Amino acid sequence: MGDYTFKGLSAWYASLFEKFGWVTLNKDLIHSDGLLKSVRNGAALSAVTRSRVQKLLTYVATIQQCVHAIQIRLKAEKDASKRVDLSIMHKNLVHLESRAEDLVREFRG
Repeated sequence: MGDYTFKGLSAWYASLFEKFGWVTLNKDLIHSDGLLKSVRNGAALSAVTRSRVQKLLTYVATIQQCVHAIQIRLKAEKDASKRVDLSIMHKNLVHLESRAEDLVREFRG
């Protein structure tokens, strides 16, 4: 993997939490359109719905990449204050990943 700067990881971290709001809204749009119930009943996904699902799966994968990057930086970080910050970021991202995966499971039924 590459070298991850603390500033870069912090920005990535913040953007993932911001995107969670958009991901939740996306899931709510799928739900309000009646698409979630249709999918659970075996209906074929429309191209738009498949695109929404793919975006959700991509988002989860991006969170996992950021978690991994923070783990790498945490092992190499010597500054105690930054280690504390990275540990908090790691803990919060693991929680965010769990919530995002819950959305995936909810959609898949």
